[in-house]
Amino acid sequence: MGDKDLIKRVVAVGGDTLEIRQATLIINGHPAQEPFINPDGPDGMRDFGPVKIPPDNLFCMGDNRANSQDSRWWGTLPQKNAIGKAFCIFWPPTRLGPLK
Repeated sequence: MGDKDLIKRVVAVGGDTLEIRQATLIINGHPAQEPFINPDGPDGMRDFGPVKIPPDNLFCMGDNRANSQDSRWWGTLPQKNAIGKAFCIFWPPTRLGPLK
């Protein structure tokens, strides 16, 4: 990714097992609750895994799954490389405001 900073959602941490089956994200055998994903839009959720996340690593995914280069493409992120935390929502504009 070069020198770009990316904003991605951490969906699994070290020790978790992650897989995607039939467009459903499954963490440690349980479907993830993802109300922020648009069920009518293209989800980009091809079957993936299962993979066990290494200790001190994060598995990150973009919310716009059909157009996201994320851990499905570049692997897990060493936790020491996470440099920030999201603090607000800016898209869609109808949801503009601080994270709760």
